[in-house]
Amino acid sequence: MKKGVVVFCLVVVSVFLVKCGSNGEKKESKIVSSKILADTTVYNRYQKEGGHYASETGKVLMKNLTEAIGKGGTEYAVDFCNIKALKLTDSMSAVFPVSIKRVSDRVRNSKNTANASEQEYIAQVRSILEKGEVPKPMLTESETTVSGYYPILTNTLCMNCHGETSTIESNTLAKIRTLYPEDAATGYSINQIRGLWVVEMKK
Repeated sequence: MKKGVVVFCLVVVSVFLVKCGSNGEKKESKIVSSKILADTTVYNRYQKEGGHYASETGKVLMKNLTEAIGKGGTEYAVDFCNIKALKLTDSMSAVFPVSIKRVSDRVRNSKNTANASEQEYIAQVRSILEKGEVPKPMLTESETTVSGYYPILTNTLCMNCHGETSTIESNTLAKIRTLYPEDAATGYSINQIRGLWVVEMKK
């Protein structure tokens, strides 16, 4: 797999929503919950703030992965992600005044497993995408926090790591299977939901 492919895939992860393909104009669909913030201005402010933190965290991951690729190539970068990706994500919670995590319902690393409510939202996003609509981030609130859920969608180039196993380069697939024997993060096609950035912000 070429360096540019891996870097691009990280860009997809770093942005809270990526629109893939060109199937004409799509209707946007906003998911809400029973506890959603009622004030539109406040909603938009938190949505933008959470998106900023998700994007900045992704940039840090991209920078470090790019350096890893430069040091030892793609295979080394897979090792790097196995050791460092989760730690880097967690470390951003110390940099920003928020809690940040990356989750999925089909994980490569079991520590990224989405909880029940996150999996429910992922399922809703999947349904929206199947209708040809574009999902928007969701916000929920508790007494003290506002949590933002930012969909991560697959792009063509990301199929090199998460597509059908028959299309993934053999050395890359072998490394994935060695480091993640219970990997469930292959078999995706273009413009599917890969997971979420979850950003918990204090009110």
